[in-house]
Amino acid sequence: MSKGFWFLFGATFFVFVALLVFSYNLVSEKVPDFESMIFEPTENFVVKEDKEGKTIFNANLGLKCQIPSDWQIEKEPTTRTLLLLPPGTAVKKEEQNLKKGCLIGINAQKAIAGQLNTLQKTINSLKNIPQKSTLSVVLVGEIEALREENISFGLWQIQISIPYKENIIYLKALSPETEKNECSKIFEEFLDTITLN
Repeated sequence: MSKGFWFLFGATFFVFVALLVFSYNLVSEKVPDFESMIFEPTENFVVKEDKEGKTIFNANLGLKCQIPSDWQIEKEPTTRTLLLLPPGTAVKKEEQNLKKGCLIGINAQKAIAGQLNTLQKTINSLKNIPQKSTLSVVLVGEIEALREENISFGLWQIQISIPYKENIIYLKALSPETEKNECSKIFEEFLDTITLN
């Protein structure tokens, strides 16, 4: 896959982070300074494979998850995102755009200046009102997390933001809008394998 595509995926990821920060502004007086954010290096994700599939560990985050053995894994150093590609995921190289399939990303950052508090306030405020389909609260590894869903430029995107210890862990899925139901199913099955300790 081309570097341009991964840059596009990473840029989309950071747009989601920016939107999340600005949504926090509704419940917080202070917007975090992006330049001071420290993202988890992809080298800290360790992959072990056995007959049951691939297990991904990150000791710094306390994260463990499993994927089938036929999924590809790429460590994108520029966006510091671990990319998971189920079979059938394809990119239009000439347009550097996702053509088909379901692309999943894992990224994390060290929380800064009240970020965990504002994320938790957002989660708590959503628990007390009827949840919209684009913004809701979900459980991941028994931890409450913020779920954001969006469709733009023919692509369906979902991001889960998990406040955990001193970090915010981001899980993202991306697919063509026409394949959103299948990708959503794949993503939900992936989320069910996640443990945090």
